[in-house]
Amino acid sequence: MATVISIPFLADGFDIPPTMTPIPLPCIYICFSAIFIKQLNLVIVIGLALRGIWPWPVVLFVNCSSTPASYLTPLIAAL
Repeated sequence: MATVISIPFLADGFDIPPTMTPIPLPCIYICFSAIFIKQLNLVIVIGLALRGIWPWPVVLFVNCSSTPASYLTPLIAAL
């Protein structure tokens, strides 16, 4: 779903020499693991994002409850 949403926002991570004209490429998100923590009602998604030709690690924290999450929630989940 995240890959489809990112299609209008192309990155220019690939250049062809000698003119160095950037070729726009989409961002592709690959999920490796999704962990549900029942006590915090939290989902942690670990994956890889390919933006242009550059890979970036991605860790997403998704709050599944109606109570607001603070900035300490990811730290508590990591512990």
